[in-house]
Amino acid sequence: MLFCLWYYQRQVLRREGIELLSKTLLMFQVIVINSLRMLGCQWQSPDKAPTFMCHVRRLEEVVDNFIRVYNSSKPDDAQDVLLDMVRKKLSLHLRILLSHGLRSTKKESLSLVSCASKNRYHVKGAHPWTMLTEFYTLQHGKSFTEQPQYQLSQSFGLRIQRQSINNKQSLLSCIHKVRESHEPFKRSSNAKFKALIIHGVNEGVLGQWLRVLTHCDTLHQQVYEPWSYMTKHGFSEAIKILDRLSQVKLDLPTDVALKMFYVPEGTETPIY
Repeated sequence: MLFCLWYYQRQVLRREGIELLSKTLLMFQVIVINSLRMLGCQWQSPDKAPTFMCHVRRLEEVVDNFIRVYNSSKPDDAQDVLLDMVRKKLSLHLRILLSHGLRSTKKESLSLVSCASKNRYHVKGAHPWTMLTEFYTLQHGKSFTEQPQYQLSQSFGLRIQRQSINNKQSLLSCIHKVRESHEPFKRSSNAKFKALIIHGVNEGVLGQWLRVLTHCDTLHQQVYEPWSYMTKHGFSEAIKILDRLSQVKLDLPTDVALKMFYVPEGTETPIY
């Protein structure tokens, strides 16, 4: 009888010990995940130069090479090379820099897994096209593109004189134009972003467009972290680099991502 009582008490203590150990391990897991999350935020600090300065330097190299190719040959002869540099290199480093500290627009739960995935998302970065569409909304881009002057220019294929619109209106117009051309074909955010960058290079206003974005405080508060390259550093180094492209005169195609949907003239459409 005494043996049975001793054995029962031993099992109870063993079960309570296991439960206590499980709770301790769970609490330790929570502490570790929170610590890693805080450490991840420190890794994203703009004081760490490699987080974005390496891409500023690479952006400068791309612009140097672009101008060298542009000056060493006729623009028409080097158009394919220049277009490839804009789409694959210039837009890439601009996307990375504009993504630095850019918040995700997706809703995230309060679970531990979501907290960890949120930090990973900041490392990868949200796509800057979402930031541009948010800018378009905040600056009432739809109202601007519905003005009679803009509607007439689009209906008759006319180009609004650069002197009659400012840089902000020029950027709003380009965002609208890219959305109108790419969204019916379900093109990706990356394809739309590349098209906008090509428009900026063609018009020589890429640096000016970025200045417009840096002056939009409401945009920074809504989509950027305080430590981001856009908010804390104002994109100053990158803008100085891109200003060198303002003297370039090109007419690179902006519809590369849409060419697969074009039907050549004279081609009969089959009737099914």
